[in-house]
Amino acid sequence: MKFKLLVFLCLIVTAATWTGCSNNVLSNVGYEYDRDYDLEAYQTFAIIEPDMVGEWSAIARKRVLEEVARQLEDKGFERQTDMSDADFWVTVHATSKTVIDTYDYGMYGAYGYRRGGWYGAGMYPYGGTQIESYEEGTVFLDIVDTQAKELVWRGKGSRRISSGNQPASDEQLQQGVAELIANFPPPPPEEK
Repeated sequence: MKFKLLVFLCLIVTAATWTGCSNNVLSNVGYEYDRDYDLEAYQTFAIIEPDMVGEWSAIARKRVLEEVARQLEDKGFERQTDMSDADFWVTVHATSKTVIDTYDYGMYGAYGYRRGGWYGAGMYPYGGTQIESYEEGTVFLDIVDTQAKELVWRGKGSRRISSGNQPASDEQLQQGVAELIANFPPPPPEEK
């Protein structure tokens, strides 16, 4: 009985270690911006609904755009219904791709051999290769200057997706958008 409990606890600790400690909804979150524009001067925005459906549903895109608008308003920006009254336009789009990861465990497996016998998980005691394939979705958040009609800021984040994924909960959506726009407007450059 104690042995089974010990094995169960080891499995829990191993699973927790493998899944990581990050609470982020998105991975590979980043941004870039055009330094020729003063993004701090922006005060008003309007939402652009893209004509093309792309790789996600109109419902999902609408949810994301509404959450982006809510969080921009929380940052002090004012939403405009007339696009010509806005300082910047906001739009989103998404793509997906198949990612193939290959893991080579070498001659002695995932954890290897040392004096006294095999140690570690011993999942592949004689070595081997594991191939894993999954879909990764990437969402882009674009900020366009209304006067120049040029892209001035872009945020992006990725997430592993599968056909069985349920739509993001409201909490996941809020956190994902917050991760995307955390650096809009970008922080001032550090002085040297």
